[in-house]
Amino acid sequence: MTQLSRIGKYEILDELGRGGFTVVYQARDPSLDRMVALKVLHTHVAGNQVFVQRFKREARTASV
Repeated sequence: MTQLSRIGKYEILDELGRGGFTVVYQARDPSLDRMVALKVLHTHVAGNQVFVQRFKREARTASV
């Protein structure tokens, strides 16, 4: 588990998995009182616009 306790408004509860470019956390959204999966880009790719655009496309696809 990571040492993080919050990312933005989300309360980090556990690390669910990690890959070469992202980490997925189990988190709680306190404003809606619900559990969410929060996917976060690693810092070593967060400045690379190719990875950022790919990440955004994946998020849009998953939200439909």
